[in-house]
Amino acid sequence: TAQLALIPGLVEFNARQISMFRAHAMADTFATLNGIPVEVNEDGRDAAAISLITEFPDDTIDGEPFRFAHNVQAATAIAAVDAYCSLR
Repeated sequence: TAQLALIPGLVEFNARQISMFRAHAMADTFATLNGIPVEVNEDGRDAAAISLITEFPDDTIDGEPFRFAHNVQAATAIAAVDAYCSLR
C-alpha cells in the first residue's frame, strides 16, 4: 500500500470513494493502509500461493479516468509481485 499511495491522486480518489461508500452502506467493512482499502484473508481451498483481487470503478469510463484506472491496476499487480518476492 505504501508503494500505491505514491501514485498521484490515488489516496484522494480513494478518500472520495470511501466517503461515498460510507454514505450509502452506512458501514466500514474494510481496513485502510496508507489510504488504500485492504482486506486480507487466508483461504486454504485455493492451490495458488496468493490471490490478488482488485476493484476499480472502471466499467463506464474512458479517456484520462480510464488511463488512471489502468495505471492503478497495473501498479497494484506490480506492487503485489514485489511484496510477494520480498517474502521469499
